[in-house]
Amino acid sequence: KKKPFVTLKIACSLDGKIALKNHKSKWITNELSRSYAHFLRSQNDAIMSSSTTILNDNPRMDCRLNGLENRSPIKIILDRYLKIPLNYNIYNTSTKNDIFLYSFSEMKHHLTGNKYLKKIYVDKKLNDEDFFNFIFNDLACRGINNLLIETGSIINTVLLSLKLVDQIVIFRSGNIIGNDGVPFVNSLNFKKMNELSNYKISSSKTFENDILEIRNLIS
Repeated sequence: KKKPFVTLKIACSLDGKIALKNHKSKWITNELSRSYAHFLRSQNDAIMSSSTTILNDNPRMDCRLNGLENRSPIKIILDRYLKIPLNYNIYNTSTKNDIFLYSFSEMKHHLTGNKYLKKIYVDKKLNDEDFFNFIFNDLACRGINNLLIETGSIINTVLLSLKLVDQIVIFRSGNIIGNDGVPFVNSLNFKKMNELSNYKISSSKTFENDILEIRNLIS
């Protein structure tokens, strides 16, 4: 299919929220869940996130489990308008050529001192489907077979609406945030039940009061 196997990782409350109304999300799941999430990172070739998520959370996007640090995935950044400041963790924790930056913007003079960065220009005229198909195809050509995505509800919604997610890994805690929280997916605007994506459960695990479900798209 000229695309990686795409896994969408979600950490949410019992009622499907990924953050409070003020976008605070640490820590919505427990330490065991977070450790297993790092293990998942070590099992994927690359991890993708968006500028919005990186600006909110300032993540390192690596694997920090003892003994698996060298299995940290390649970092894929979607920063269409180069909003992420140079001092963010994503640009300051790399020790190898492991950052791919996709942007609509001219990048010739952007982060010229970062030797770990590969810059890929994306045509801003592309619609959402063509935008992600371009990126997935480019990643596949670069040898990325398994891609883990950790983003917010905007990108989640686009990917799920286009049925570009092969697997959902969802860590659900026992907390209830309420309707004013940030959902992991926004409106999909389906009109018929037979239009809905269906993800069949393939396995589950419990981490104290958290539960992990791994679900695969039924094609």
